[in-house]
Amino acid sequence: MDISKLRQEIYLLRQERKKIETHLLRIGKMTAGSLTYVYNVCGNPNCKCKKGQRHGPYPLLSLKIDGKKTTLFIKKAEAEKIEKQVNEYKQFQKGLTKISRINQQAKEYFHKIRHIQTNK
Repeated sequence: MDISKLRQEIYLLRQERKKIETHLLRIGKMTAGSLTYVYNVCGNPNCKCKKGQRHGPYPLLSLKIDGKKTTLFIKKAEAEKIEKQVNEYKQFQKGLTKISRINQQAKEYFHKIRHIQTNK
């Protein structure tokens, strides 16, 4: 690959990285965790849940607090907001991964340019 092609590839990578960075800067509040829904059985021996009709579903947030895994029940009214925050976090992480790949590719192209330029 010649230097002009390498420069063009680097330019395209920079454009892609800029687009991702702009998207990441627009992401709102995030929650680093996962939201699931669980069904429970209560302590009432005569309840329908003892016959298989469990209570729920109840939103359950799993996350780390001070480095320790924990789960928290979330109010149903808050579940949609928390789910959006969890998804925002996932999108942010994906964007960071893409930026890392772009940077690695650009670095490889720069190494190739250096190799071409120093071996002339």
